[in-house]
Amino acid sequence: KGALILREVDRTGLLAGVRTLIGSPEILDPSRVTVFTMVSAGGRTTLYADGKEVYRRSDLNLSLTMAEASVSRVALGNRPEGDNPWEGELYGFSLVAREFGPDEIRRRVESWKNRKGPDLLGDGAALLYLFDEGRGNTARNSGSVSGWDLDIPAVLLPLKRQVLALPPREALAAGWFYTDAAANLAGFIPFGFLLSAILSQRRKPGWKVILLRVILASAALSLAIELSQVYLPSRDSSLTDLVLNTTGGALGVILFRRLALPGWGGSSTTLTQGE
Repeated sequence: KGALILREVDRTGLLAGVRTLIGSPEILDPSRVTVFTMVSAGGRTTLYADGKEVYRRSDLNLSLTMAEASVSRVALGNRPEGDNPWEGELYGFSLVAREFGPDEIRRRVESWKNRKGPDLLGDGAALLYLFDEGRGNTARNSGSVSGWDLDIPAVLLPLKRQVLALPPREALAAGWFYTDAAANLAGFIPFGFLLSAILSQRRKPGWKVILLRVILASAALSLAIELSQVYLPSRDSSLTDLVLNTTGGALGVILFRRLALPGWGGSSTTLTQGE
Protein backbone atom coordinates (compact mmCIF):
# COMPACT_ATOMS: atom_id res chain seq x y z
CA LYS A 1 0.00 0.00 0.00
CA GLY A 2 2.94 2.35 0.43
CA ALA A 3 4.79 1.88 -2.87
CA LEU A 4 4.51 4.11 -5.91
CA ILE A 5 4.63 2.09 -9.14
CA LEU A 6 4.56 3.20 -12.76
CA ARG A 7 4.27 0.58 -15.50
CA GLU A 8 4.18 0.60 -19.27
CA VAL A 9 2.02 -1.91 -21.16
CA ASP A 10 2.81 -2.83 -24.76
CA ARG A 11 -0.02 -4.69 -26.53
CA THR A 12 1.41 -4.62 -30.04
CA GLY A 13 2.46 -8.29 -29.99
CA LEU A 14 0.60 -11.53 -29.40
CA LEU A 15 1.45 -11.44 -25.69
CA ALA A 16 1.32 -8.10 -23.92
CA GLY A 17 4.57 -6.85 -22.43
CA VAL A 18 4.47 -5.14 -19.04
CA ARG A 19 7.54 -3.13 -18.09
CA THR A 20 7.98 -1.55 -14.67
CA LEU A 21 9.35 1.95 -15.18
CA ILE A 22 9.31 3.02 -11.55
CA GLY A 23 9.07 0.76 -8.52
CA SER A 24 9.66 2.96 -5.51
CA PRO A 25 10.17 1.85 -1.91
CA GLU A 26 7.43 2.26 0.70
CA ILE A 27 7.13 6.04 0.48
CA LEU A 28 3.36 6.58 0.72
CA ASP A 29 2.13 7.42 4.22
CA PRO A 30 -1.69 7.43 4.55
CA SER A 31 -1.50 9.34 7.83
CA ARG A 32 -0.25 12.57 6.23
CA VAL A 33 -0.27 14.59 3.02
CA THR A 34 2.82 14.10 0.87
CA VAL A 35 3.82 16.10 -2.21
CA PHE A 36 5.56 14.00 -4.84
CA THR A 37 7.61 15.53 -7.61
CA MET A 38 8.93 13.48 -10.51
CA VAL A 39 11.58 15.08 -12.71
CA SER A 40 12.58 13.37 -15.94
CA ALA A 41 15.34 14.99 -18.01
CA GLY A 42 18.82 14.28 -19.24
CA GLY A 43 18.20 10.55 -19.56
CA ARG A 44 17.28 10.05 -15.89
CA THR A 45 14.17 10.20 -13.74
CA THR A 46 14.19 11.28 -10.10
CA LEU A 47 11.35 11.10 -7.60
CA TYR A 48 11.09 13.48 -4.64
CA ALA A 49 8.82 13.21 -1.58
CA ASP A 50 8.27 16.55 0.16
CA GLY A 51 11.36 17.90 -1.57
CA LYS A 52 13.69 15.02 -0.64
CA GLU A 53 15.00 12.57 -3.21
CA VAL A 54 13.62 9.07 -2.59
CA TYR A 55 14.15 7.30 -5.92
CA ARG A 56 16.34 7.65 -9.00
CA ARG A 57 16.69 5.74 -12.23
CA SER A 58 19.48 6.79 -14.54
CA ASP A 59 18.31 4.84 -17.61
CA LEU A 60 14.76 6.20 -17.86
CA ASN A 61 13.66 9.36 -19.66
CA LEU A 62 9.91 9.68 -19.28
CA SER A 63 9.80 13.02 -21.08
CA LEU A 64 11.20 11.35 -24.19
CA THR A 65 8.79 8.42 -23.82
CA MET A 66 5.80 10.78 -23.60
CA ALA A 67 7.04 12.85 -26.53
CA GLU A 68 7.23 9.76 -28.74
CA ALA A 69 3.86 8.37 -27.64
CA SER A 70 0.49 9.52 -28.86
CA VAL A 71 -1.14 10.59 -25.59
CA SER A 72 -4.89 10.97 -25.98
CA ARG A 73 -6.06 10.41 -22.41
CA VAL A 74 -4.89 11.14 -18.88
CA ALA A 75 -6.37 9.05 -16.06
CA LEU A 76 -5.88 9.76 -12.36
CA GLY A 77 -7.09 7.60 -9.52
CA ASN A 78 -6.66 4.41 -7.55
CA ARG A 79 -6.20 1.07 -9.23
CA PRO A 80 -9.44 -0.89 -8.68
CA GLU A 81 -7.83 -4.31 -8.28
CA GLY A 82 -5.49 -6.14 -5.96
CA ASP A 83 -5.77 -7.46 -2.44
CA ASN A 84 -4.25 -4.33 -0.89
CA PRO A 85 -5.19 -1.26 -2.94
CA TRP A 86 -4.07 2.20 -1.99
CA GLU A 87 -6.49 3.89 0.43
CA GLY A 88 -5.30 7.50 0.21
CA GLU A 89 -6.71 10.60 -1.49
CA LEU A 90 -5.39 12.56 -4.45
CA TYR A 91 -5.39 16.30 -3.72
CA GLY A 92 -3.93 17.61 -6.98
CA PHE A 93 -1.84 16.96 -10.05
CA SER A 94 0.22 19.04 -12.46
CA LEU A 95 2.37 18.43 -15.53
CA VAL A 96 5.12 20.91 -16.37
CA ALA A 97 7.17 20.81 -19.58
CA ARG A 98 10.48 21.88 -18.04
CA GLU A 99 13.01 20.67 -15.50
CA PHE A 100 12.94 21.80 -11.87
CA GLY A 101 15.95 22.36 -9.66
CA PRO A 102 16.07 21.39 -5.96
CA ASP A 103 15.10 24.88 -4.74
CA GLU A 104 12.10 25.03 -7.06
CA ILE A 105 11.00 21.60 -5.96
CA ARG A 106 11.02 22.63 -2.30
CA ARG A 107 9.12 25.82 -3.09
CA ARG A 108 6.47 23.91 -5.01
CA VAL A 109 6.01 21.61 -2.02
CA GLU A 110 4.94 24.61 0.04
CA SER A 111 2.70 25.88 -2.77
CA TRP A 112 0.92 22.54 -2.94
CA LYS A 113 0.60 22.23 0.84
CA ASN A 114 -0.96 25.71 1.00
CA ARG A 115 -3.07 25.19 -2.14
CA LYS A 116 -1.60 28.21 -3.94
CA GLY A 117 -2.84 27.63 -7.46
CA PRO A 118 -1.47 30.91 -8.94
CA ASP A 119 2.07 30.00 -7.81
CA LEU A 120 1.81 26.61 -9.48
CA LEU A 121 0.40 28.08 -12.67
CA GLY A 122 3.20 30.64 -12.71
CA ASP A 123 5.73 27.82 -13.00
CA GLY A 124 4.35 26.98 -16.44
CA ALA A 125 2.09 24.03 -15.63
CA ALA A 126 0.57 22.70 -18.83
CA LEU A 127 -1.93 20.61 -16.88
CA LEU A 128 -3.02 21.65 -13.39
CA TYR A 129 -5.80 20.06 -11.36
CA LEU A 130 -6.55 21.34 -7.85
CA PHE A 131 -9.82 19.40 -7.40
CA ASP A 132 -11.36 22.42 -5.69
CA GLU A 133 -14.64 22.60 -7.64
CA GLY A 134 -16.59 21.28 -4.68
CA ARG A 135 -19.39 19.86 -6.83
CA GLY A 136 -20.18 18.41 -10.23
CA ASN A 137 -18.53 15.59 -12.10
CA THR A 138 -15.73 17.50 -13.84
CA ALA A 139 -12.27 18.48 -12.56
CA ARG A 140 -11.15 21.56 -14.49
CA ASN A 141 -7.71 21.96 -15.96
CA SER A 142 -6.26 25.31 -14.84
CA GLY A 143 -3.02 24.87 -16.79
CA SER A 144 -1.80 26.74 -19.85
CA VAL A 145 -3.02 24.06 -22.28
CA SER A 146 -6.72 24.42 -23.07
CA GLY A 147 -9.08 21.52 -22.58
CA TRP A 148 -8.02 18.26 -20.90
CA ASP A 149 -10.66 18.48 -18.18
CA LEU A 150 -11.09 15.31 -16.15
CA ASP A 151 -14.47 13.58 -16.07
CA ILE A 152 -15.53 11.77 -12.92
CA PRO A 153 -17.55 8.78 -14.18
CA ALA A 154 -20.74 7.74 -12.45
CA VAL A 155 -19.81 4.13 -13.16
CA LEU A 156 -16.19 2.98 -13.22
CA LEU A 157 -15.39 1.30 -16.54
CA PRO A 158 -12.17 -0.13 -17.99
CA LEU A 159 -10.11 2.40 -19.94
CA LYS A 160 -9.44 -0.16 -22.66
CA ARG A 161 -11.58 -3.25 -22.94
CA GLN A 162 -9.70 -6.47 -23.59
CA VAL A 163 -11.77 -9.41 -24.86
CA LEU A 164 -10.29 -12.87 -24.20
CA ALA A 165 -6.77 -11.49 -23.92
CA LEU A 166 -3.69 -13.65 -23.62
CA PRO A 167 -1.56 -13.27 -20.48
CA PRO A 168 1.42 -10.90 -20.54
CA ARG A 169 4.83 -12.44 -21.11
CA GLU A 170 5.95 -11.58 -17.58
CA ALA A 171 3.04 -13.55 -16.08
CA LEU A 172 4.39 -16.81 -17.49
CA ALA A 173 7.37 -16.54 -15.14
CA ALA A 174 5.31 -15.57 -12.06
CA GLY A 175 4.08 -18.02 -9.45
CA TRP A 176 0.68 -16.36 -9.09
CA PHE A 177 -0.13 -17.15 -12.72
CA TYR A 178 0.09 -20.89 -12.14
CA THR A 179 -1.81 -20.67 -8.85
CA ASP A 180 -4.59 -18.81 -10.65
CA ALA A 181 -4.47 -21.35 -13.50
CA ALA A 182 -4.85 -24.25 -11.05
CA ALA A 183 -7.85 -22.53 -9.44
CA ASN A 184 -9.55 -22.00 -12.81
CA LEU A 185 -8.93 -25.62 -13.74
CA ALA A 186 -10.11 -27.09 -10.44
CA GLY A 187 -13.09 -24.72 -10.15
CA PHE A 188 -14.96 -26.32 -13.07
CA ILE A 189 -14.30 -29.94 -12.13
CA PRO A 190 -17.33 -30.06 -9.76
CA PHE A 191 -19.45 -28.48 -12.50
CA GLY A 192 -18.44 -31.19 -14.96
CA PHE A 193 -18.94 -33.92 -12.35
CA LEU A 194 -22.46 -32.79 -11.35
CA LEU A 195 -23.57 -32.13 -14.91
CA SER A 196 -22.39 -35.61 -15.88
CA ALA A 197 -24.48 -37.07 -13.06
CA ILE A 198 -27.56 -35.21 -14.31
CA LEU A 199 -27.07 -36.11 -17.97
CA SER A 200 -26.34 -39.76 -17.22
CA GLN A 201 -29.86 -40.16 -15.83
CA ARG A 202 -31.44 -39.29 -19.17
CA ARG A 203 -31.67 -42.14 -21.68
CA LYS A 204 -28.25 -43.42 -20.59
CA PRO A 205 -26.16 -41.84 -23.39
CA GLY A 206 -22.60 -42.94 -24.00
CA TRP A 207 -19.86 -41.21 -22.06
CA LYS A 208 -18.46 -39.58 -25.21
CA VAL A 209 -21.81 -37.86 -25.76
CA ILE A 210 -21.82 -36.73 -22.13
CA LEU A 211 -18.25 -35.49 -22.50
CA LEU A 212 -19.11 -33.44 -25.57
CA ARG A 213 -22.16 -31.89 -23.92
CA VAL A 214 -20.26 -31.00 -20.76
CA ILE A 215 -17.42 -29.46 -22.77
CA LEU A 216 -19.88 -27.29 -24.68
CA ALA A 217 -21.72 -26.31 -21.48
CA SER A 218 -18.46 -25.51 -19.66
CA ALA A 219 -17.22 -23.43 -22.59
CA ALA A 220 -20.54 -21.55 -22.81
CA LEU A 221 -20.63 -20.79 -19.08
CA SER A 222 -16.97 -19.75 -18.99
CA LEU A 223 -17.40 -17.59 -22.09
CA ALA A 224 -20.34 -15.80 -20.46
CA ILE A 225 -18.22 -15.14 -17.36
CA GLU A 226 -15.23 -13.89 -19.37
CA LEU A 227 -17.36 -11.61 -21.55
CA SER A 228 -19.00 -10.10 -18.47
CA GLN A 229 -15.52 -9.34 -17.08
CA VAL A 230 -14.81 -7.14 -20.11
CA TYR A 231 -16.94 -4.49 -18.37
CA LEU A 232 -15.41 -4.90 -14.91
CA PRO A 233 -12.28 -2.77 -14.29
CA SER A 234 -11.10 -5.06 -11.51
CA ARG A 235 -11.23 -8.18 -13.68
CA ASP A 236 -9.59 -9.41 -16.89
CA SER A 237 -11.28 -11.21 -19.76
CA SER A 238 -8.85 -14.07 -20.30
CA LEU A 239 -8.60 -16.67 -23.06
CA THR A 240 -6.45 -18.75 -20.70
CA ASP A 241 -9.29 -18.90 -18.16
CA LEU A 242 -11.74 -19.98 -20.86
CA VAL A 243 -9.50 -22.87 -21.92
CA LEU A 244 -8.79 -23.94 -18.33
CA ASN A 245 -12.45 -23.77 -17.28
CA THR A 246 -13.46 -25.90 -20.25
CA THR A 247 -10.71 -28.40 -19.51
CA GLY A 248 -11.81 -28.54 -15.87
CA GLY A 249 -15.35 -29.40 -16.96
CA ALA A 250 -13.99 -32.24 -19.12
CA LEU A 251 -11.94 -33.54 -16.18
CA GLY A 252 -15.14 -33.58 -14.13
CA VAL A 253 -16.68 -35.94 -16.68
CA ILE A 254 -13.68 -38.25 -16.52
CA LEU A 255 -13.74 -38.19 -12.73
CA PHE A 256 -17.45 -39.07 -12.68
CA ARG A 257 -16.89 -41.94 -15.09
CA ARG A 258 -14.06 -43.37 -12.99
CA LEU A 259 -15.64 -42.98 -9.56
CA ALA A 260 -19.40 -43.15 -10.02
CA LEU A 261 -19.83 -45.43 -13.05
CA PRO A 262 -16.77 -47.61 -13.58
CA GLY A 263 -18.54 -49.58 -16.33
CA TRP A 264 -20.18 -46.57 -17.97
CA GLY A 265 -20.14 -46.75 -21.75
CA GLY A 266 -19.11 -50.43 -21.94
CA SER A 267 -21.09 -53.66 -22.25
CA SER A 268 -23.68 -54.47 -19.61
CA THR A 269 -25.18 -57.68 -18.20
CA THR A 270 -28.76 -57.97 -16.96
CA LEU A 271 -29.28 -60.14 -13.89
CA THR A 272 -32.68 -61.77 -13.27
CA GLN A 273 -33.93 -63.66 -10.28
CA GLY A 274 -35.57 -66.97 -10.99
CA GLU A 275 -38.00 -68.90 -8.89
